Amino acid sequence: MTSRRGESELSLDPSVPATVPGDDAVKAAGAVLAAACQAEETRFSALNTRAVSLVSASSLITALIGIYSKDFLGAGLVEVRGPIAFFLAVTLVALIAAVLVSIIGVLLPADRLTFGNNQITSNDPLLQAEVEVHRVIWSDYVQVLEVLQARNKGKARALNAAYVLFTAAVVFGAVSVLIVIGYSISLGT
Repeated sequence: MTSRRGESELSLDPSVPATVPGDDAVKAAGAVLAAACQAEETRFSALNTRAVSLVSASSLITALIGIYSKDFLGAGLVEVRGPIAFFLAVTLVALIAAVLVSIIGVLLPADRLTFGNNQITSNDPLLQAEVEVHRVIWSDYVQVLEVLQARNKGKARALNAAYVLFTAAVVFGAVSVLIVIGYSISLGT
């Protein structure tokens, strides 16, 4: 994005280095960066919420498997016990992997970079003009935004992997149920 006067070119693409805007635009540019940082914090919260939801759903499926495992592997299903046990085992392994990826890749606390420890917060007497203050704000928010975007990108990748594992678990669990249903129908029960 280029300002009306062409003084600076800003991009939210982290591969494009940010240039410092001109004196008349630095305040507005700082506000835009602050809003972008806030949007990344909102994305951070949304990713965490989705990961918690996936862990909760995995827990529910694991509990259901535990409740119905006696029926799945019961005396009446002797001939299909092996395939059922295999698909249930794969389901549980995929659920455990999805939960671990969610916890380690998304929910595990990590160091955070925030605005501060700069000329403004240390009351630097050299900051006399408003534009100098806004340049410090600009510089700090550029650094914070880069870190937030990288952090959220990693969390999104981990969450996508957890979704794939969870989906695989659901599919394998469904196959187990279909084997039981198909076998029961073939027996006429």
